[in-house]
Amino acid sequence: MLNKNEILNSISKYLHQSAPTNYDSAELIYKLIITDEEWSSFSAGFDIQGKKAPPTNFAQLQNKVEPLLDELHILMKNEENKDWRKLTLTIKDRKVNVEFDYSEQSL
Repeated sequence: MLNKNEILNSISKYLHQSAPTNYDSAELIYKLIITDEEWSSFSAGFDIQGKKAPPTNFAQLQNKVEPLLDELHILMKNEENKDWRKLTLTIKDRKVNVEFDYSEQSL
């Protein structure tokens, strides 16, 4: 099992590798919606000279990253008692920033 930093590094790497060209910034948002069933929402995109661009292969990025996000959620919930509902990961100026939101989410 990977640790928190290893998971976040892998997610960042996959997002960076899915960029269509040199980008100014990247953003990945993952939401967990807990109702009678558990739902998730995944989005990713890039800003290139003020224009929005999707990943080169969205489905491939999602297939690689969603299991890592689920693993991260379980890890943080079990080890840190942190049950986040939304993760926002951004890359700008070669720096990665991650924010966790603990409030209930909607689609």
